[in-house]
Amino acid sequence: MPAQIDVAAPTARIGISPIADLAFCLFVVEKRSAGRGKWTQPWLAAITAEAPDLLSRIEQFWHDEGYYEWIELSLIADAAGTLFDESEDIDWTALTAAAAGEVPIGELRTEGAGVRRVLERRLSQLRDDSKRRGEYFTLLRDFWRFLLPFYEHSGRPAALKLAAEMREHVASGRDLESMLPANHLAMLDKYVPMVEEAEREGRLVLVALGLSGVGSGLLDVPGAMWLSYSPETRMAPEHQREVATRIATQLKVLSDPTRVTILLQLVHGPRSITDLARVEGLSQPTVSVHVKLLREAGLLETQGARGRKLYFAPPEKVRALLEGIRDEFQASADDSC
Repeated sequence: MPAQIDVAAPTARIGISPIADLAFCLFVVEKRSAGRGKWTQPWLAAITAEAPDLLSRIEQFWHDEGYYEWIELSLIADAAGTLFDESEDIDWTALTAAAAGEVPIGELRTEGAGVRRVLERRLSQLRDDSKRRGEYFTLLRDFWRFLLPFYEHSGRPAALKLAAEMREHVASGRDLESMLPANHLAMLDKYVPMVEEAEREGRLVLVALGLSGVGSGLLDVPGAMWLSYSPETRMAPEHQREVATRIATQLKVLSDPTRVTILLQLVHGPRSITDLARVEGLSQPTVSVHVKLLREAGLLETQGARGRKLYFAPPEKVRALLEGIRDEFQASADDSC
């Protein structure tokens, strides 16, 4: 039986955090640069079209293969006491001063040992190299300046509305689990005890995101257990159902061994219905049904030869189908971060 979060009417602090939104947007850029996920936020489309140099600067600042998050920003903000400030006027002076000193990492139980090593290396660079530190915060200020119109227009209002809904939920006496999206990381068995402990200790902070799309987060910084999600995250299960239906439809055409055998024949060269029926030992009407389904899936093309209709399967079309299914799985996994 899956673990359940035993937190009734949580006393957690609830609010918004521009820094949390900024950190998530940095993560989205990193995932985009790695070709992972199908992020579609308006700000991402705009920066891709209007500020490719800024996008490139973000992509090239850190070089940690396979690691996309900028958790060091959250740790710096936590050390500066500004992580959960709600003003869109981010206190860059406080952040820069905090980065120049020792930034506590804490247990960081929500992350792995490899992540800790990455963060230690990053924080060390920012502490010991004033030039690097200056470049870091110049980059973040430039990025936030670009994001700000999107944040003011839609991100902040969406986050404030969600935060109000969170408070209303708590005021009604309902438990924490019923508030969270079903696919939130906090619902996983390994994290449930951490969330319950943070709530008992008064360290649980619920953050409403506004620019993250379907993003959500769970981060155990020294000062708080940060549990965040966006309005879109609650719709993610419905979106995943749509993806699952699309994948199932694509797989259905390959679910019959006879149909796959016919497809293999047609990859090697053109065949008529008569040819296929003879090789497979089937009736022509049966083969015609299978060929029709393969054509509807966009896998076959036709050509004429001496009055006969011949069918063939271009290898690139079969490859496109298989790669499309793979990409659907990968994008669904990436977009659930």
